[in-house]
Amino acid sequence: MELPRNRILTFLNSNLGLSLLSGILFWISWPVSGSPIFLFSAFIPLLFIEERAGKGQGFKFFLFAYLSLLLWNVLTTWWVYNSTPVAIVAFTANALLQSTPLLAYRFTKRATNNYTGYLSLIFYWIGFEYIHLSWELSWPWLTLGNAFSEYPILVQWYEYTGVLGGSFWILALNLSLFHLIKNGALRRSYYKPSLLFLIPLIFSLSIWIISSDEGKDVKIAVIQPNIDPYTQKFKQSENFIPFEKQLDIFFELSESVLEADTEFLLWPETAIDDQIEEEFLFENDYVDRILKFVDENPNLTIITGLTTYTRYGNEPKTRSARFYEGFGYYDVFNTAFSYQKGHPSTIYHKSKLVPGVEIMPYSEFLFFVHELAIDLGGTSGEFGRQKERTNITNASGLSMAPAICYESIYGDFMANYIRGGAGAIGVITNDAWWGDTPGYRQHMSYARLRAIEFRRPVIRSANTGISCVIDQQGVVKKRTDYWVQTSFSEKVKFNKELTFYARHGDYLGRISLFLSIAFLFSALTRTITKKKK
Repeated sequence: MELPRNRILTFLNSNLGLSLLSGILFWISWPVSGSPIFLFSAFIPLLFIEERAGKGQGFKFFLFAYLSLLLWNVLTTWWVYNSTPVAIVAFTANALLQSTPLLAYRFTKRATNNYTGYLSLIFYWIGFEYIHLSWELSWPWLTLGNAFSEYPILVQWYEYTGVLGGSFWILALNLSLFHLIKNGALRRSYYKPSLLFLIPLIFSLSIWIISSDEGKDVKIAVIQPNIDPYTQKFKQSENFIPFEKQLDIFFELSESVLEADTEFLLWPETAIDDQIEEEFLFENDYVDRILKFVDENPNLTIITGLTTYTRYGNEPKTRSARFYEGFGYYDVFNTAFSYQKGHPSTIYHKSKLVPGVEIMPYSEFLFFVHELAIDLGGTSGEFGRQKERTNITNASGLSMAPAICYESIYGDFMANYIRGGAGAIGVITNDAWWGDTPGYRQHMSYARLRAIEFRRPVIRSANTGISCVIDQQGVVKKRTDYWVQTSFSEKVKFNKELTFYARHGDYLGRISLFLSIAFLFSALTRTITKKKK
């Protein structure tokens, strides 16, 4: 009779067991409750499955790889389902997209040789992540380098590489360990993966020890009004709180923490969701109340979320323009608005939009999906956006990047703010869509990586979720609890120096994409040549 231990080992050594093991390793590596150490071996089971899959068994490898990636997606981002069952489509589609670099790796390895194949996997995967950060189907939540967000001490060198450097580290160590395990050489050559692990770690620790926050001290204030977006915040909500009363809450929270030397006040995303026409913005009663409040504090610059729109008349000037009979075409924007007494106001329109919620990807080609955006309780339908980044600058010349929600996940995107002079990153968001789940905690955690990449403080104002201040090393200095109505003030340092990553953005992604094309072209050429022979 076979012992249970032997049965378990036999199962784990099967393709199905290896596939499930890989998915679980990815999952238990992820913030906010996992440890990234497991990611350094998460690809190894998949690499063994590919090794076993002989000629003509590519589809077999795909099925087991897809199962592993699907398990990772579901176990890590299951909370998306809290807002919509359409999340099932997102899980399955994202796992399918993640399979493509693995299939390209197998094809290249079989067409060339093992070492070329192993090297190609690194660039295929990072090239894929770069595309996934750039196109309209973007879902960067599972970018490998994000896994270190709860352990900023490990990746202080992100100021040189961004999160894609973390992805490179993970993939390189996986391949090194796999090669040694496969060849039975791990015991005698253990120093190779050890060095690959230790050198980046020691470099990070050295930066951690010598670094400190740089720049000018600036006092900021943050509110967290905690108005339920499903039942209270929006007009169609069951227990809608009128905007006048919502403003009363905002003012009360703000007054409790404002001081004479407070220079920036952050209110959350869509603080007022009344769809205000931008041409008549200053004639709106709610905006007028905000302006009068700020005028009482002449040194203060407010940054607040609004929902605004612009009318186009009888011509749709953008692909996102909506049409209403008797009203014409118009665009709705998720807007960050700033104002300081005696200083020009600024409007910024959210530009990185959430697929399926704020944008229907490539709707100019797939016109039938234009009106299928998921309704999360607020304004639904496709939103307008702007091409360039716009910083909020006060009368003293201090600039802050007004990242709206989802935008704070994108390093290369945020670099445009920093190159434009932003000395700090302000994030206005509303994180209660997913309930009390890992979703809002992961969102906050990823912002720590932006602080490291740019050596800028990150200030988050969340309607619900976590409002916080993160220093230039990625350490959370002050934070609120979940589902609490509160406000706070804090001093941060606005920094003017540009990091290497701020100057060059996701250069690792661009290089990887170029090399991926080269690897694929080489593999295709060799395959065609072999067939001709």
